[in-house]
Amino acid sequence: WLVPLPSYCPPKGYLARATAGTNARVIFGVPKVRYEYDHPEGTGHETSPFFSIWFVSLGAHTDRAMTWYRRTLGGKAGLDLVESVEDLAARKVVASGRRGNPR
Repeated sequence: WLVPLPSYCPPKGYLARATAGTNARVIFGVPKVRYEYDHPEGTGHETSPFFSIWFVSLGAHTDRAMTWYRRTLGGKAGLDLVESVEDLAARKVVASGRRGNPR
């Protein structure tokens, strides 16, 4: 499965809770270009207030698919594959700590 979600989701632990008790290994696809989302007229923001990240799990094929992707497409593809939330934080794609309440 592949699901695009906001970049604030990986550090929150939703993924760990959703996949607990399964053998799902999840990797992340980081788009090289920010996705644009259209909102219905009169709602939402002019542009998306968040950056999207693909959550990817291919079951038992995840490791093999990731190896193939890196060897075959490498830096030529529209996504960079990242293996962990810590790797996302190191690339500054997600915050590495808890975000303070702005109020």
